Amino acid sequence: TPSDRTIGDAAFVPAATASSNLPVSFESLTSGTVTVSGNLVTLVAPGAATIRARQTGNANFKAAPNVDRNFCVLPAKPAITLSAANTDSPMLTSNASTGNQWFFNGNSISGAINPILMISQPGVYTVRVTIEGCVSELSDGLDVVITGDIASSNEQITAYPNPSKDRLY
Repeated sequence: TPSDRTIGDAAFVPAATASSNLPVSFESLTSGTVTVSGNLVTLVAPGAATIRARQTGNANFKAAPNVDRNFCVLPAKPAITLSAANTDSPMLTSNASTGNQWFFNGNSISGAINPILMISQPGVYTVRVTIEGCVSELSDGLDVVITGDIASSNEQITAYPNPSKDRLY
């Protein structure tokens, strides 16, 4: 069985032998995920892939039964961009258009599966992509601080100590 690969990895030749020592050929049983040209498997898109190995036999040997093997073409590690920084409603965007699952401080955010996530809490945000059961690495964490302007009101803000040398509360 081929090991899981990540989209963007180099093409590879799967390993297979027949006890007859006759050549083994390969074909893809999944469209859109991998292609096979000769014995070279090229990764096309993330998702589940199935490769069939076949040995057709000759005058001395019968054909061997086909052998199908499944593996994953893993999505690339997603990246997060921050928009509307320094506001009370920053926006995070995953570079993956589908299959997203957002995390806040290491915990999955229920229902947060879109490429864009509007946030209102400070903390560390990450995202993971899953396509046909094939799961990417977790993105690098983005530590978000919520700032934004203080709404104008008649309330008074007090800062102390004033003047301050070391800390301001």
